[in-house]
Amino acid sequence: MCLEGDKQSYDYWESQWKSGDKKFWCAFSDKGEGMVYVREKGVINGGVSYLMDTIERRIYYMAGRTAYNLGFEREDVDWENVSRFPNTYQADNMRARYAFGITDFEDGIAKVSWGITPDPMYSADSDGYGMGDDEVILCAFIDRHCRVLVKFQSMEKQEKEMECRKLALARLNEESVKE
Repeated sequence: MCLEGDKQSYDYWESQWKSGDKKFWCAFSDKGEGMVYVREKGVINGGVSYLMDTIERRIYYMAGRTAYNLGFEREDVDWENVSRFPNTYQADNMRARYAFGITDFEDGIAKVSWGITPDPMYSADSDGYGMGDDEVILCAFIDRHCRVLVKFQSMEKQEKEMECRKLALARLNEESVKE
């Protein structure tokens, strides 16, 4: 689960979002169902990321600039799945230095993508530039409270992603029954 910000943090980001200031250093993306993704502008890899719940007026820290800290916890990662990859430096250190993003919310859940390669020791792929041959993207499904319903893991195949999505929906429904 991501770290939740306080009311003052929410109020600050909401005011920036509502101002519509195009020169502000972050961009705001409507992700549906009252959720807004806040992302640092002009940064291809890494950067600050927040998730705002405009209905419940909450904000969650997803990734940050300082050491590219990932806003999720170690228990939010399927380490058995991750261990099969050769370059896990970013995952081992919970860093979001490479590709990071979130899909639109649908039925109360969204998929978060976290690129863990190339790591700092990785110089280039076969075309000489890096980010081409061995990219590993881990994905997780979260709810609107930024709780991880399906842990970060490789979902390369569409069948695996659909299986994880169904599991996330089942877990979300279990949670709503408990409440």
